[in-house]
Amino acid sequence: MLIQARLAAELPAQGSGSGGMEFSGLLPEALHEGFSTAMGQSILLPAGVILVGAAVALFFAKPKVAAGWGGQPAAPAVEGATRAS
Repeated sequence: MLIQARLAAELPAQGSGSGGMEFSGLLPEALHEGFSTAMGQSILLPAGVILVGAAVALFFAKPKVAAGWGGQPAAPAVEGATRAS
């Protein structure tokens, strides 16, 4: 939707008819500048969302270390290891 809006703003308006232009798979030379400008502008939204997401992630709370018995930090759990009594 953003790309479509930027293309509509940047490319020259075409009449209701085809204007004598038929689709050949290539962009006409007259539309190159407007098309590349619209594509460049439309890529700014995803880049902005990524930057905002990274900034928000920086404000997440750091996990606190759980205290074990006697106020000492708990030892990390190891798979398959048993503790001797």
